[in-house]
Amino acid sequence: MLKIRPSKDSCWYWRKNCDIRDIYVTGYIRNGWQSRTGKYTIKSGYNWRRGRLDQLPWCRGMWNKMNVPKHSFISWLVMRKKLLTKDRTLKMKITEDSDYMLCVGNTESIEHLFFECTYSRLCLAEVLKWLGMNIQNMEVTGIWRRMTRIAKGKIGRSFTKAVLAAVIYHIWKAKNEAIWRKIVPRPQVVLKQIQHAFKYRCLEIIQKKKSKGNMSWFEKLYR
Repeated sequence: MLKIRPSKDSCWYWRKNCDIRDIYVTGYIRNGWQSRTGKYTIKSGYNWRRGRLDQLPWCRGMWNKMNVPKHSFISWLVMRKKLLTKDRTLKMKITEDSDYMLCVGNTESIEHLFFECTYSRLCLAEVLKWLGMNIQNMEVTGIWRRMTRIAKGKIGRSFTKAVLAAVIYHIWKAKNEAIWRKIVPRPQVVLKQIQHAFKYRCLEIIQKKKSKGNMSWFEKLYR
């Protein structure tokens, strides 16, 4: 099997299989697979081929169980730099300019929206004040870690991650409403929308845990 070489007129599927075989052959050392037992398994083969992956600081917050799914999706696009901001659509020749409607004279980019823009910084500042957090550096790739470190307890950390994802989502939503509806919600309104979205979502989880400490924290947050 290892010596078989596909001919040029072989189907693409067979040629691809042989290419994959040649890759995995390199994973064998002294006639044994790179594992404790020396035997190949699908799991060990997959992990070997995938290689070592470094966990990004924002990864866990992105798919936190308390998150609203649409918030997670938009946040994931932001952190992967895949969100279709106007600086990207201009390069794709979809739009004719890259001007940001909420900040006249500035380019609409992921970096500017989150959180170089005055409007987005005000929205985040309102949320940080509500959560009792004093954070000056609002750079988007590090804000997940900074907020999570300040949050107390497992529920508090989950709540903080979910709220930050909501901030990112609502800023993107506000940008779209400025384009299509010609309205921009005030930062205080954005805060109230986020507070309302997570009040009962968080309360349900706390009631299941039956923790007096978590309930006291929640009541203080929503008093």
